Amino acid sequence: MGLVQNENIQVQVEAYDVALDMSFPKGADGGLDFGSLKVFDEAKQTCTLKNRGRYEIGFKFTFDSSDPVMKEAMELFKVDPPSGQLFPNDKPSTVHVIFKSKKECNIKDLHIEVSSY
Repeated sequence: MGLVQNENIQVQVEAYDVALDMSFPKGADGGLDFGSLKVFDEAKQTCTLKNRGRYEIGFKFTFDSSDPVMKEAMELFKVDPPSGQLFPNDKPSTVHVIFKSKKECNIKDLHIEVSSY
């Protein structure tokens, strides 16, 4: 049997949770309600994002473009900013969700995905 050599390797690691808080206007019940609007009228709702963790995190708002209903919704809604970075201990960041339709529509329970990483 040949020469065997043992080495000790020092290993350090920290796993952390992505702690993203999302807040909606009072009375919105955890979502956004644009109410009834005339065709071509624009409405803006806001939500706030806050990093509650110790490290920088990113966020991104997306629509599922493979779903025909969501594909149409992508033309009606604009998210500003659609993505960004949140730093620890920064004040909450405001995100605007803007709705404008060029024709009559009725949307209920639309889900916009928010990814954090």
